[in-house]
Amino acid sequence: MEQSNPNNSPLRDSASNITHNVAMFIHEKFPEVTPNQLTVARAIGALGVSFLLAKTENPKVKFAGAVGYTLFELADAIDGSLARIRAEENGEETKLNGNLIDALSDKAVESGASFLVAQRSIRNGDKIGAALNILAGITAPL
Repeated sequence: MEQSNPNNSPLRDSASNITHNVAMFIHEKFPEVTPNQLTVARAIGALGVSFLLAKTENPKVKFAGAVGYTLFELADAIDGSLARIRAEENGEETKLNGNLIDALSDKAVESGASFLVAQRSIRNGDKIGAALNILAGITAPL
């Protein structure tokens, strides 16, 4: 099981056992799935759902999209656990390129979601909401 990091929030620490177990399940049942593949799939899925949520007016689709987006965001914690499991199994450190891909995908999702919410705000006539989300989209990668 993963060690607690003193820089982690209490929420992250309490969820670490769950994410570790899910990552272990993926590792055992789907050994061909790499942490980087999971990271990229999560980013594409979260951005796709964000796009859907920005375009739809259907309440059922909005609800399903919100659930889907939440699941994709929860999956973000699993890729790191999977990488640590694989690294420990191989007796090595987690790879820098995996950390970079994870950080870039996080920033892409944050920025993309912010810009899509800004677009929806503009369509709804909410100039302040649009401005704040454009600002969030610009500053997220910083």
